Amino acid sequence: MRGMERVYQRGHVWWVQYSFNGRKHRESTRSRNRGDAVRLLRSRLEEVGRGRLIGPALEKTTFDDLAELLADVASMSGARTIRNGFRNLMVLTCPPAARAGPQCRGGSNTSKY
Repeated sequence: MRGMERVYQRGHVWWVQYSFNGRKHRESTRSRNRGDAVRLLRSRLEEVGRGRLIGPALEKTTFDDLAELLADVASMSGARTIRNGFRNLMVLTCPPAARAGPQCRGGSNTSKY
């Protein structure tokens, strides 16, 4: 992989390029500072070295994205454990004042579990 990584400038913004699992990845640093690009590249290369690239897409994953994913998995699989996890997740997404209400406990049918 040596030689595949680099920092380069497009306009005023610095970018990094690196390779992981045979695929070339390019990522903007959104910075005009070359040092920021070098730090980002080192961080990505550490992830690649561990065999686990996080990358920009997963760094931008929100709590709502994860909740939606969990809801999709629960509806497809029907597993009680996942439904219970989703119900617990719903409690976390409710405002503290509303957590006692049925909408935050997963509805009125939660007592059967």
